[in-house]
Amino acid sequence: MEGGRNVFIAAHQPLMREGLKVLLRGLDGVRVCGEASDGRAALEGCERLGADLAVIECGLPLLDGVCVMRLLKRRHPARRVLAIGGDDPAMLHPALEAGADGYLLPEASADEVRLAVRALLAGDRK
Repeated sequence: MEGGRNVFIAAHQPLMREGLKVLLRGLDGVRVCGEASDGRAALEGCERLGADLAVIECGLPLLDGVCVMRLLKRRHPARRVLAIGGDDPAMLHPALEAGADGYLLPEASADEVRLAVRALLAGDRK
């Protein structure tokens, strides 16, 4: 991965946001450019900050995470999106249909998160 890549994190729970930030700060060439706890703030922040990758929890309040994914991909098709599913495994298909480039369950390991982020920033689907 050449140069720094900006990643935006959108997750409802502070612990999930903090955990993702810690994981991503350890990756060379990756910078967490912003974060949000709801869908409206996620959409605005991701667009304003020009993130290369948005890590979005599916069940965000105020504007559902799947809706955020759909709007981001419609407006910026090249922007990469990693969906983090919730307790409902039925979120996989709506997230992928909305344009998510990758999908992880909340119980994914740190290594799985790092691998997915690296792959998506390199242009792969995960």
